[in-house]
Order: sequence, then structure tokens, then C-alpha cells
Amino acid sequence: MKRRSNVTGVGGSNKHSRVQCPKCQKSMRSDHLNRHLKSHNSSKRCKYCDKLLREDQLAKHEILCKDGIDEAKCNRGECAMLETDLEYSSVSGTFRTFRLNVESDPDYDKLLAKVILAAKAIIMHLVKQCPIKAQVWLELNFFEKTSFGKDRTIRIFRSIMEPILEGTKVESFLERSKVYLKSQIEWWQGRGSALQFDGLGKAFVDASRYKPLCGGCQFEAPKIVKDMKSVLNIKAPDDKCFLYCLLAKMYPVKQNPYRPSKYSAKEAKIQMGDVAFPVKIADISKIEELNNISISVFEWSKDDNYVIPLHHGSINGTGTGTQINLLYIRENFIGHYLLIKDFNAFMRHRTKHHNSMHFCLRCLHGFTREQHLTEHSPLCDQGVNQITKMPHAGEVIEFKALHKRTKTVCHLL
Repeated sequence: MKRRSNVTGVGGSNKHSRVQCPKCQKSMRSDHLNRHLKSHNSSKRCKYCDKLLREDQLAKHEILCKDGIDEAKCNRGECAMLETDLEYSSVSGTFRTFRLNVESDPDYDKLLAKVILAAKAIIMHLVKQCPIKAQVWLELNFFEKTSFGKDRTIRIFRSIMEPILEGTKVESFLERSKVYLKSQIEWWQGRGSALQFDGLGKAFVDASRYKPLCGGCQFEAPKIVKDMKSVLNIKAPDDKCFLYCLLAKMYPVKQNPYRPSKYSAKEAKIQMGDVAFPVKIADISKIEELNNISISVFEWSKDDNYVIPLHHGSINGTGTGTQINLLYIRENFIGHYLLIKDFNAFMRHRTKHHNSMHFCLRCLHGFTREQHLTEHSPLCDQGVNQITKMPHAGEVIEFKALHKRTKTVCHLL
């Protein structure tokens, strides 16, 4: 195996030039500078939520935090192929790249305004067809004056990848993109280099269909879930597994309950409002309010066969409305809802206790007596994890678990 070395190449220049860190003046290869600069990032607090973050992560977080955008959804996940009649220049996975016809401008503030205006027309057209995830990215030219002339370089800057729904204000998304792109350009130019802005190379919009839950697939549940009689898997081919689970709970069917055709005639009994299929977790509260029901959703972790609460029912513990428990299973950005017919029986896989148990829907703690669960529920709904209970006046508390005492060992000297 050959050892890599910095041998001078043709023209007397190295493959990787040496640069100095603008903060500590340490000399290193140019391709190592970005990684080294991260070691100088100090932690700062977000001015909106007081969260402590690295300096290089703060700009993105504050832009999203200011408008209440979920940062966990700002990535290239949960996407499907986008079908559109617009002309696109390339395809990368499920994303299509649309070229923006923008004239260059020596002032990058004016240039960003032109790019955002051109991107708005494409994004507005796409979001009318379906929910999308979109990102604006630029290929900018820079130059540095040297003794031999101008040393030119190209740098790519990307905005934050965000989900855009039909009701989302596209103008707000574009404004966040503009602010973030500008902050990235200024940060890169302010690292101590002598690079100067030299106009626009290319501008693009990456877009893909946003599909956080694809409940209409013929989904195969894990074997441990399939063997549970407390779970009903309705294989819906039309993205309506969430609706069929609600109908299966409210209007149970004895024969072939896993068939969607058993519930299609009752679809109008559930008011969906403006919620589209497949149903997102964020829209469940709207359905609860429209139908006076409580829906709790639990995610099944396939790695360790564990249950994670995703959404707590809005009227849990109040005794009003119908309580419906759903299981959500995700695989390769495809999700599916299943109906939990009996929650206590479903949670039995977590314990080796042979008798019946009663589980809290919020914290998943199990109790051997229903009375204990009734006493626990009001405290759990208030977020009280533990409570100190003092004896009444004149009451004596005795230690009765004598079998749990430490055994005394006698030593003879």
C-alpha cells in the first residue's frame, strides 16, 4: 500500500495547499480547515428557548425556533418520489433538482432576493400538487488576489431543508432560507480568508414529496406483533389505515376484521375536517376535537421490541369520549397504523408477571391492581413523577417485609 505524501506536482503547487487557522494561527492542509474550526466553537444559548448549542449550530436552530419549526423534521428523510409536470435538471434519490434562471449580481443581498423570487414560483406550483420538502441551494464564485492574478474557487451554500404543506406560508419558508443562506455566506467569508464574492454560478431548488406516514402500504408487521391477539392489522391499500383503525374500534366487526371493505361504508361517521391522508401525528389532535375521542399513539421500536409513546390522548383520564389506542410501526420512511384492541394485554410482553396488570397510557407503568392505576392517573396527567405521602397524626408505619432484611452473620473470634 502506497503512503500518501505532499509531493509537489506540476506547476510547483501541492495538491493541498497549507493555510493558517484564523483563530489559533495553526498551520494545516486546506481540506482540514473546516473540521479544525469546529474545535473552536464555543457553546451559546438560544435567545428564544435558552437551549445550549454549539456556535456553528446556533444560527440554524434560532431561525427554526423563532417560527416554531420542528428541527427534527428538517432533513431529507420521510420523502417519496415527486411527480410533476415542471422541467427538472437532475434526480438525486427521491429529490428532483429544478434550475433557477437568475441573473448574477455583484451584491449578494440583491442576488439572494432574485433567487428567492425565482424559487417562490416553483415551490408554489409544487405545493399545490402535494406536500413537499424543499431546499434552495446556490453555487457561488469567489476569488482571491495573488501575485499571479486571481485564484478562483466555487462554494455551494444550502438553505435548511424544510417540509412545506398546503397551509404553510411559503413566504415564511423563503424568508428563513434567505436569512440562513446570508448567514452562511457571511460566516464563510469572515473566517479570515481574503476571498471576495464574484457572482452567481448556478441556483437550484431541490424538492421531494413529503410523506411522513405512508399508511396505505401492504405492511408486514414484526412477528412478535403479528402473534399478539391484542393487535389488529388492517392492510389498507388507499392510505386510510388510520381511519379504518378508528372505525374498527368504534364499530367492531367479528368476521374478517382485517379487511378494509368491512369499514368503507362507515367512513362518513368519522369527521376528518381538512386532514389529508396519510394522517400525520401533528393532525391527530384535530380529529380528536372533531369527533370527541381520545387517540393515543405508540411507536414500536423494531430494534429492541420496545414501545415509545408518540401522542397522548387529549382527553386521557377525564372519562369522556372514546379512548382509542394505536400502534405505529415505521420502516424505511414508511409507516403504518395498527389498532391496539386491548392495551393491557398488548403491554404484557414487557413483564413476566403471570396475573393481569393495568398499564398507564401516559408513562406505561404497570400496576397489579386497578385501584392503584386510578390513584396514579391524575398525578401522571399533571406530570408528577413521584409524590411524598406522610402518615396522618397518630398513625404508626411499621416495616412488615421481614424477609427483605439483611441477614446478620455471626463471627466467632
